[in-house]
Amino acid sequence: LPSPLPSGYSYGGSGCGPGYVTAASCTGLSCASGYSGTVSVSCASSYGTFSLSGCTGTQSCSVSTWASQRGVSSTQTSVSLYSYQCSGTLDFSYFSYATSISIYLGTFGSTLTIQNLPSSLSSLSIYSCTFGSGLTLSYLPYSLRTFYFYSNTLQGSLSVSLPSALTTFSMYSCDVAGDLQVTNMPSSSSINSFRFTASFTPTITLSSSSGSFTSLYLSSHSFPSGVALTFLSSVSSLQFYSNTLCGSISCTGTIGSGSSVYSNSFSFSSTALQAMFPSVSSSNFYSNVFNALTCILPSLLPSGYYYSGFGCSGYVATASCGGLSCASGYSGTVSLSCGSPSGTFTLSGCSASSVSTITCSLPSSLPTGYSYSGSGCGPGYVSASSCTGLSCRSGYSGTVTVSCGSYYGTFTLSGCLVPCSVSTWASQSSAAYYQTSVSMSSYQCAGTLDFSYFSSATYISISSGTFGGTVGIVNLPSSLTTLQLSSSTFGSGLTISTLPSFLQSFTF
Repeated sequence: LPSPLPSGYSYGGSGCGPGYVTAASCTGLSCASGYSGTVSVSCASSYGTFSLSGCTGTQSCSVSTWASQRGVSSTQTSVSLYSYQCSGTLDFSYFSYATSISIYLGTFGSTLTIQNLPSSLSSLSIYSCTFGSGLTLSYLPYSLRTFYFYSNTLQGSLSVSLPSALTTFSMYSCDVAGDLQVTNMPSSSSINSFRFTASFTPTITLSSSSGSFTSLYLSSHSFPSGVALTFLSSVSSLQFYSNTLCGSISCTGTIGSGSSVYSNSFSFSSTALQAMFPSVSSSNFYSNVFNALTCILPSLLPSGYYYSGFGCSGYVATASCGGLSCASGYSGTVSLSCGSPSGTFTLSGCSASSVSTITCSLPSSLPTGYSYSGSGCGPGYVSASSCTGLSCRSGYSGTVTVSCGSYYGTFTLSGCLVPCSVSTWASQSSAAYYQTSVSMSSYQCAGTLDFSYFSSATYISISSGTFGGTVGIVNLPSSLTTLQLSSSTFGSGLTISTLPSFLQSFTF
């Protein structure tokens, strides 16, 4: 265990040591007074220190308090509730005129209930949130036409009752440690890329607002301990594909013979699968992998390996795990082995290379912003350390960096950026000078970010940017109450001076 424990956690003194123990053997932990949730422990490497998660502060949710702290008017029609941490009930009666509500990057303890959404609401989005025990969504307004729910983590069950007039419904890429129930779905719907907790068999209960599904797509899910499917409405065409399942499927409901089950990985035989979907035509079972073991990538990859972040999420069969390659300075072909059900992949095949022996050539057409003198980097293949003669073109600044990722490949060039100009970015992004909420995303430049263009802004977010030189952020508006900088790269450093006196929230 770490010493001291992080804020919000308490240890009874026995159950997790003394000394080194496995995560499964570590007990005796609970949330400290003033915090709620369920403690989770993870161990990334042998003889390391446990990481603790799951306990959140128990301040009661209050939409009106959140709005007051951020200077958000009750008359706004578009509301973005972000980075809020609370427990209990989110009551949106404060925003009686809202037509669009987004809830993102929130952390919520206990089973959260969202209620009193305005009758004028037409669009609701909930994404990148953590729910300590689960989420219940009911009594959604009849006016709602669009609902998005994605990239959320739930330490419990998800229950959603949709309004019958909903036209656009999207639910994908979530981690769930409980059951899933969605009622009144559109007649043509899909739920994709959910990852369910190991050692738990979830029940998925679905129904359509029209009384039947014309088509229902369930794809790319990870079921490490099986699943129980319950269809309260008949399904004319069920498309069950690209799922990974270790355990068994039980299926209750009426499924049309034209349904298809394909490109899945199962831990059992083909005969057992057809018995689980007896109404589906035998010709519509294809490209499935049977008797497959499923594993998950280690939380910390061994040295020499790189994962793109896509292609191997959750528990998958070896044949379904993609997105892996040898890291820079290593060569070979990645091999995976999965030794036990719901285990961890073992990676092999990448070995250290001498960087000087990896050679590349310049791209035939240099990327915008770069200039080559004509000598110093070739002709032909040379190492990155031997490649010279490159500079930034007129109108760009920075230092050219070359990298060579594979033998006889093409150099990747970076480091040359245009001078920063907030007004130019605003023009390219169709952002008006009078906007009160400004989100600058994926901007690449060098120099000073002068925000005098946005003189009325109360909220500014800078995310996923790449900035060369020592960057200065200046002339932030006096009305600013919230400043967020996230997921950005600063080539030489960052200076923020003269922050406005009204600033209430700063996240870096």
